[in-house]
Amino acid sequence: SKSKVKNSKVFGAGGASAASSSLSSSSSPLSKETVTSKPAYAPIPRILDGTDLLADAGSIDLFTFDPIEVGRQMTLMCHSLFASIPIYDFYRKNWSRPCSKFGEQKILNFIDNFNATSHWVTNSILQQDSPEERAERYSYFVQVAKTCADLRNFHGAAAISTSLDSFILKRLERSMALVPEDNLTSMVDLQNIFDGSKSHQAYRQLLAQED
Repeated sequence: SKSKVKNSKVFGAGGASAASSSLSSSSSPLSKETVTSKPAYAPIPRILDGTDLLADAGSIDLFTFDPIEVGRQMTLMCHSLFASIPIYDFYRKNWSRPCSKFGEQKILNFIDNFNATSHWVTNSILQQDSPEERAERYSYFVQVAKTCADLRNFHGAAAISTSLDSFILKRLERSMALVPEDNLTSMVDLQNIFDGSKSHQAYRQLLAQED
């Protein structure tokens, strides 16, 4: 019989086991445990135990990093893109016109980042050779998306979950059957957040809580 893919990698630096527990189905996808804590110092990067970032700099795979760390870094990147958008660009709807010769359209950069992230997630999963590897990669991205949601990076969380919820990945029945239950539960939570019914009511209510 088929067994669910288990997390076989051990991540260190910064209490990985404690943070990983916040990714289980028993916690909300928007929990503030560990991921959103505000220590007096910058959190130590979470990487696979035994990895030397300096010695292995030329050959390190992104997936060597704990998904929580990838979610953190994605959030910093998304914030940088969003913070660069002049407020008047939203009023002028600059995303609906070709780039002006007078400068970049920051909103278009933000949109392009969303689309590129979604394509990257899909391609990364499809490039795996076996159902087990595809299930592991799918689970990895669920945890990255959940971390983004925990950090209120809804741009990154939506970009990833849109890809994970795509028809092309849903067709991978053997792979999806191997995804651990806690990751499937987290995926359902993310789908509920970005559900488009009632004019994205769930998402708007969530944003209202942050004001």
